[in-house]
Amino acid sequence: MRYCFDIFVKKPRRFMKRYNFRMVTATGNSCYYTAKVDKEDKRKLERKLAFRGLKYRCYEECWSRSSDYRRKYLKNNPGPYHCRYCNRKLKTENMVVDHIIPVAMVKENRRHARFLLKLRHIEDVNDERNLATSCRKCNDAKRDKMGIWLIKAWLGNHQLYWSIRPFVIFSFWILILLILYRYGILYQMYKFSTLSIKVFLIRLRGGV
Repeated sequence: MRYCFDIFVKKPRRFMKRYNFRMVTATGNSCYYTAKVDKEDKRKLERKLAFRGLKYRCYEECWSRSSDYRRKYLKNNPGPYHCRYCNRKLKTENMVVDHIIPVAMVKENRRHARFLLKLRHIEDVNDERNLATSCRKCNDAKRDKMGIWLIKAWLGNHQLYWSIRPFVIFSFWILILLILYRYGILYQMYKFSTLSIKVFLIRLRGGV
């Protein structure tokens, strides 16, 4: 088993050359240095980092973003492509292959990210079951979020959801209007808006 180390320093240290650390630019133009090592080097590196008091994170290689996950996904899923989150039709050149449970969350195991993967018997963050096609707009909005985006990803994988979604949304708003009408709130809103318009017109004419 191999392990990944991310070291958060502004400049590389001498000992990092031995492990072939490379610089990675993260969100917000911040950067860190990353490398992959075996189990023996893992222990040595942990001791060196602890001795120097450097901030780092260590995780198994299976939780890191691979360099070919997009190519493999496109090879096994020839299309046509739709955004899993908004159902927009996508062209290959404008499409993002998104990690549903984000790599950043899995690396640090925040919000039980690894547990959620293992619930689906996923042992690698780049597993196709954790990947979804996305438009750039949805991908930029999602970033490293989970929550409602996980539900969207699951529902968006079923064509039935997109077929009934307009009806469900329409029914929801009809229900809201019926509730407002039933308790007289709709009438009160009407009276308030009417009064507000009258006051505005009077002031506009210089009556106040």
